[in-house]
Formats: sequence, C-alpha cells, structure tokens
Amino acid sequence: MKPLATALALALGLTAGAASAEQKSSGGLMTIITGGYAIKSCNDKIRDRLAIGAGKTLNIEHMNADDPPSPGVWDMRFKGSTTVTATKKTTAISGVCHVRPDKPTTVELKAG
Repeated sequence: MKPLATALALALGLTAGAASAEQKSSGGLMTIITGGYAIKSCNDKIRDRLAIGAGKTLNIEHMNADDPPSPGVWDMRFKGSTTVTATKKTTAISGVCHVRPDKPTTVELKAG
C-alpha cells in the first residue's frame, strides 16, 4: 500500500506542477482527480490479473502516464515485480494499463 501512496503522491505532484497557469485555473484539479483515479484503477486491475493476495506481493516501481489524448483517457506504463512470499521467487513485470471513461480498464502485461 505504501508504494501505491508514494506513486499516487508523485503522479499528482508532477501533474499539478507540469500544468500551465491556464490549465491550473480551468482543468488542473480535474486532471489531478482523474490521474489519481487512473493510478488506482490500474493498480487494482494489475492485482486482479496477477492474483495478488496472501502469499504473493506486488511492487510497482515505476508508473508513468502518456499524455492523455482526450479527457479521461489514460495510458499508464508501469514496471515492477511480484514476489512469492514462501519461496522468495521474484518475477519482473511491465506493461501498459488503458483507462477509458466509456470502457473497462484493461492491462497489457508482460512477465518474466
């Protein structure tokens, strides 16, 4: 949970800091809110796909958003790893998470 909170805080800070003065006054807050939603949605979908639960942990090390082509559309690139608690076996993962306002969140995942 701590890595998710760190990633969320970093993404929100970078999104807010990168926006121009015009964007901050008009849509900066919505960008921050939708960015936070995109991160949470991707994290949940990755956990579902990898069956993260008791005995298996997930560590997302990097999650970067491509420039959104339109409001509410996010492509989040990520890198991380999973660890089986009992054996300490670690597997590297990477991929892209697609968040759309009119479709379910999807994940393209590469393991190994």
